[in-house]
Amino acid sequence: MKKIAPCLLLLVFLQTAMPAGAQTASIEDEIVAGNFSAARVLINQTIVDPATSPATAWDLLLRREQLDRIELDFNAPEDQVMAFIKRYYPNVTPEQIAKWKANKSLEVMTIDGKERYFRNAGTGGNR
Repeated sequence: MKKIAPCLLLLVFLQTAMPAGAQTASIEDEIVAGNFSAARVLINQTIVDPATSPATAWDLLLRREQLDRIELDFNAPEDQVMAFIKRYYPNVTPEQIAKWKANKSLEVMTIDGKERYFRNAGTGGNR
């Protein structure tokens, strides 16, 4: 049951539409651009704004939690991931790495200007 509750919370969040508004659009633009720190600042400003409805504040709190979770999941440094890959593919080329990134075989995100790899990318799936 402990594992189900977080999954349900995430599912509810993902199904919740973000509220309309210029501030929310700016937040989403920052997130899409990988500017999580800037998005957090905008979220925090919007939450404390007296004009923000409780429902919008709740949605934004959930969005901020999602950003935190993504950063926890995408925390593997490039050198660790490349060392792992080269153990199994010693002659890997930059073109192959780029292809794996493009087709999502190698999960990577740019967060606050830094490429960050999925936490298990450099461990073979072990935590």
